[in-house]
Amino acid sequence: MVARMTATILKEHRPSSPLLDDAINLIVLEDQRLHRQAIDDLIKESHLGWSVFFAQDKDEVEKLANEHNAAYYVLDINLGPEKSQEGMTTAEFIKNDKQKNTFVAMFSAIPNLAEFKKMASRIGVDYFEEKSGNIQWNVCRIALE
Repeated sequence: MVARMTATILKEHRPSSPLLDDAINLIVLEDQRLHRQAIDDLIKESHLGWSVFFAQDKDEVEKLANEHNAAYYVLDINLGPEKSQEGMTTAEFIKNDKQKNTFVAMFSAIPNLAEFKKMASRIGVDYFEEKSGNIQWNVCRIALE
């Protein structure tokens, strides 16, 4: 299934854009190692040529954003009990800062998802995906957006 999704990303949905002439940087805010590995594997298997940078929290996203010109961000909302809305705070930083026009996707499996979707929409998040048991499927759907 993932191979089929990857082929779809490559053949049918790869946009033509001047951005693709340059290296694409993707910053991912995700605290779970298993999810980080699944995302990294999928991006490598897709042969998109994107560089993926992982962050553990908003501060690290800010640091990476200053070091790399990221075209895309994928943010998990909940990074643990003490950081239950870290992704929302990070999305506000991205959309209110100089990177206002970059593509921001959020994904999460937290309760009250409808409430968080509304918050994300108000912030200007471009896409929201409910996290399922198959993280690669979620990332494929985000990439297709």
